[in-house]
Amino acid sequence: MNIYTDDKVVAQLTKHLLKQGTRVFQIWKKGHDDRTHCEWLLKLAGFPGGAHVLDIGCGVGTVALHMNEVRPDLRFSLLNVSPSQLELCPRKYIQYEGSMDTLQSVPDGVFDAAMVCYALGHVQCLADFFHNAARILKPGRQLFVYDVQPLPGWEQWALDVLGYRTYTIKQLVEASCVRERFSSMHVLEEVSNTVLNCQEFLACCPMINAVDVTTRTKPVGYKFTKANSTYVAQQAA
Repeated sequence: MNIYTDDKVVAQLTKHLLKQGTRVFQIWKKGHDDRTHCEWLLKLAGFPGGAHVLDIGCGVGTVALHMNEVRPDLRFSLLNVSPSQLELCPRKYIQYEGSMDTLQSVPDGVFDAAMVCYALGHVQCLADFFHNAARILKPGRQLFVYDVQPLPGWEQWALDVLGYRTYTIKQLVEASCVRERFSSMHVLEEVSNTVLNCQEFLACCPMINAVDVTTRTKPVGYKFTKANSTYVAQQAA
């Protein structure tokens, strides 16, 4: 069973994580604290000045909050499938509740950028996700992704043990470029020197061996550019 589909379980896990002092729900972190990690993510994303950014799979909104403190020129909106986590997000941001596959509550063509930070594994169908990510972006705008990539042979392990879908670069390229959703994809950085707070991770998830995770996956940043051609909005089935 995928624990992320049961919001009662998500609420319990979130409460446990927050009690442990964790607000950015990412295993791999570049830096020894959340603020430093989010500053690094922001530099990697390179959002244009004054951009309206949708944080897809926002958790409790802490990544957007830290980024906004560093870049007050940015406007953020949040999307999460979990109503219990949205309740814990900063109230100053517009919130959308809905699936990452369909982004069903998000209007067409209103965002200058979108980001998915350690949440892509909750997407069930990459084709639907990229279709709708392109739908909500203005022409020529970008989607920033920071996520975990499986080392060869460990995709099923990640799904079985972590309950998290891991996608290879090849899968992302194939899904993003169909029907001119996105014209290009760039691997920004394969983060070999990322700091992992193993003690924090083990305290929050004692049933999972942090060493197993770090030896079977790696974090990678991506930037997808939406095709400049006219995009006909069509909700994914």
